[in-house]
Amino acid sequence: MIRTLSILPVEDDALGAGSIRDVLMEGGLTGFSILPTARPAEAAARLKAGTVDLVLLDLGEPGSQGMATLRELRQAAPGVPVIVLTGTDDLERGIAAMREGAQQWLLKGEMSGSLLLRVALYAMERQKTETREHLAREILEVLNRSQDLEKTIHDFLGAVKIATGFDAVGIRLVEGDDFPYYETLGFSGDFVRAERFLCAHDQAGGVVRDALGNPVLECMCGNILRGRTNPALPIFTAGGSFWTNSTTTLLATTTDADRLARTRNRCHGEGYESVALIPLRTGAEIIGLLQLNDHRPNRFTPGMIRFFEGLGASIGIALGRKQAEGMLRESRQRLDFALHGGALGSWDWFPQTGAVVYNDLWASMLEYAPAEVKPTVDFFKQHVHLEDLPAVIERLTGHLEGRTAAYESEHRLRTKSGKWKWVLDTGRTLVRDKEGHPTRVVGVVTDITGRKLAEAALCESQARLTRAKSFSHIMVAEIGLDGRWLEVPPQLCQLLDYTKAGLLARRLQDVTHPDDVESDWWQYQRLLASDLKSFSTEKRFRRRDGKFLWLDANVSLVTNDQGGPERFLTYLRDITEQKQAADRIREQAELLDLTHDAIAVLDLAGRILYWNKGAQRIFGWTADEAIGREFQQMQPEEEIPGLRTCLEQTLQAGTWNISLEKRTRAGLKVAVHSSWRLLKSAGGLPQAILIVETDTV
Repeated sequence: MIRTLSILPVEDDALGAGSIRDVLMEGGLTGFSILPTARPAEAAARLKAGTVDLVLLDLGEPGSQGMATLRELRQAAPGVPVIVLTGTDDLERGIAAMREGAQQWLLKGEMSGSLLLRVALYAMERQKTETREHLAREILEVLNRSQDLEKTIHDFLGAVKIATGFDAVGIRLVEGDDFPYYETLGFSGDFVRAERFLCAHDQAGGVVRDALGNPVLECMCGNILRGRTNPALPIFTAGGSFWTNSTTTLLATTTDADRLARTRNRCHGEGYESVALIPLRTGAEIIGLLQLNDHRPNRFTPGMIRFFEGLGASIGIALGRKQAEGMLRESRQRLDFALHGGALGSWDWFPQTGAVVYNDLWASMLEYAPAEVKPTVDFFKQHVHLEDLPAVIERLTGHLEGRTAAYESEHRLRTKSGKWKWVLDTGRTLVRDKEGHPTRVVGVVTDITGRKLAEAALCESQARLTRAKSFSHIMVAEIGLDGRWLEVPPQLCQLLDYTKAGLLARRLQDVTHPDDVESDWWQYQRLLASDLKSFSTEKRFRRRDGKFLWLDANVSLVTNDQGGPERFLTYLRDITEQKQAADRIREQAELLDLTHDAIAVLDLAGRILYWNKGAQRIFGWTADEAIGREFQQMQPEEEIPGLRTCLEQTLQAGTWNISLEKRTRAGLKVAVHSSWRLLKSAGGLPQAILIVETDTV
């Protein structure tokens, strides 16, 4: 025998512990122990503690309550076989006992050592078979239920723990580079937290990898998950499992080299003697493992390990399927969330019949109820702006005929109330017939009205700034040491709406914004009291009607022949419109920061002048890092020729639209729709390039 059997007599005064021992030894059994005879209530408690291998129940003793006791014992430990002993040859009673779950019944008067031994061994083997068959059926039922992965694994582990009586069970599943515990039953919280992950880490906290680049998984679990087993050693099986009936003996008689890895010994430290690790496979791939732990030694047999290995393949395939179903469900949910959260309309077109299915968001984008939208292409065409329709049809036809990989268009659509909305409309053919004719085309529509308005506002602000710079001119004035105007140019009088005499009758402080007077006075005092030759400032001047203008002032001190201060010479330039234009640009920049699109402005050489928060969100570069850099140099060398083409095409044609795959600052790939537009001055001269990029994932 592999281990010592623990036999529990119940209500068996006539056949006491000594008699049972004599009978079994007569039959040749030596590896056993007879527990003290127990009353029914005591027996149930011992069974629940998991210290019994076989029960001998005397149905004839007073107080045993016969079948009620049998049912109580079977409920306390369904996996422990019960042999019923009777004093009379009552066939009906024996059959009734077996119907209640007894494995066999014997007459006490006819019981010999060899008979009891054969019946006991048969009963235990039959009980194992029935338990495994029942567990297999229950597990298959759990795996085939229509429920998510989390519930499936929870129910599976519960079934294993109840059927086997093991103290703790758990499942690890692959997650990135590691195999963390997905679910456990019976392990302490400290144990799960300490053993949750298997990856080895270096002193810097990085994952340690082997020569092939695979993460190094520690402990015995890592051996099983990486297939590092040696069936020549008794602790491993040909099926790739590990098992031991005594971790104490294992650690005392083997080394890390024998165990093929550095073991953490946490299981032994928690008092677990019987430990088994069963790989879960889907095809040739190991996706996780089943862990079985018990504080009692000798809980496993080779047959039990082979049984769980057989289940491991079915469990791995089922869990892999559940994971795939979960990923598909999450993907669908993400798509639905993206469509609703991003206000994306969608359409599904069947060209051979002309039918189109528009989703509810497409309808609401145009202010229609879903029932009001006709499922036809004509309904769409009727809502496209007449100026945009020819280009839309040309792009759509080009894709249907196979001249372009996808359909893409920016155009205007009329809403139910008569307003116009700018949209980005993209689509792709999913199915073609044998002749290559498209039979199904799908697409999504994004409302880009806000972006278009922001682009127009930005262009206008740039034009205003250019005009302000072009028409500004320098005015020269002289101011006395007491702040009175000594000489004023006609342009300044006209700007402030004073006659020359009226302005000369006032001091500088009289036409300065009250908030600027003090700081202005201190700068003049510094000029008088130090070696400072001049200073520049931007300040507000008050017109005669009370309005304020912004002027750029450069002030220098004029001295007399003796070197003493005589007057101030001031160069003034009207920057009011420039300030207003800059404020508008800043306002537009704040507006553009609200959009999720990446927006950048380049000079004609390709250097970045503006970079919004959307660009930082998508690509990872902050505005401080991006502004001043060459746009194309922020991508890998292999991407530079494509970006250079975009720049050249935009300079030639004025606009350029393309779908690109670009790299973030972290090196990750991101697919974007990229729109380029040349910004021109009021005189038609190229000034800058506006780029708007939308994450298409």
